[in-house]
Amino acid sequence: ISQETATLKVGETVELTATVMPEDATDKTVSWTSNDEAVATVDAEGKVTAVALGEAEITATAADGSGISANCLVTVNPVLAESLIISPESWNGVANESFRITAVVNPDNTTDKTLMWSTNDATIATVDDNGLVSVLKEGSCRITVATVDGSNLTAECIITGMSGIDCIFDVDDAKADVYNIKGMLLKRQCDKTELKLLAPGVYVVRNNKGTTTILIH
Repeated sequence: ISQETATLKVGETVELTATVMPEDATDKTVSWTSNDEAVATVDAEGKVTAVALGEAEITATAADGSGISANCLVTVNPVLAESLIISPESWNGVANESFRITAVVNPDNTTDKTLMWSTNDATIATVDDNGLVSVLKEGSCRITVATVDGSNLTAECIITGMSGIDCIFDVDDAKADVYNIKGMLLKRQCDKTELKLLAPGVYVVRNNKGTTTILIH
């Protein structure tokens, strides 16, 4: 047989050949078999195809009734991930919102695409096994996703949770005019800190970003 061992990845193939001796043997045909077709198959021409992880013994047997055979031990290894791409890589929004991070493992035939998700601060944001992030309060944290197939790939999404008031301002020292729900001006040129100290209620805030209705509670 052309080789006694072969190492393949799932989906790969190898061509084996068998030579029957002596050269003047009357019948030089051979039959090919696999002792575990769930791991590797072989066709009538000796072409081996890796199917799943594990080991399989491929046997070439002389067809002349002599019972002579030769073996090749095929080891099938996994196809490891080569890249891990997530979207989004960063998120800025209001606390108490949820969103999903999508993750793509390449290549398409990666054997194990299982991912492990984690957060470095569960008081700010949590993440489930499907990449669903729940932002709990204001602050920043990091969501990490990692492959578990041995390729050791990771990707991160930086979370910044803001209050609804924070989203109104484009810079920290920005100002806004505050009205009650009836349109009466209550405060002119109010900053973020002053807005957060307002009594519970509904207000209309107007600045260079536009007009926004907010609920203070």
